[in-house]
Amino acid sequence: MIGPNFYNVNLALSKTTQFGERIGMQLRLETVNTTNTPQFANPNGSCCTANNLNFGFVTSTVSSGSGSVNSGTGGPRSVQLAVKFTF
Repeated sequence: MIGPNFYNVNLALSKTTQFGERIGMQLRLETVNTTNTPQFANPNGSCCTANNLNFGFVTSTVSSGSGSVNSGTGGPRSVQLAVKFTF
């Protein structure tokens, strides 16, 4: 059986500003899974058990790992804001 396709959009925006010749600042916004699209797991492939009514149906989503860290495909939307100063 072939499972559903994965769909994931990541986005990054940045703005760099110079203050004189030596001092600069970069403002950066990054998102992971911008559209917050669920990633569905493979269909149930257990056909040999008695009374298996879920055969061929997708019954779960792919998890992103443990804890609140978005560590892989299937996790919730994550947004990160960063500022970097250079001198």
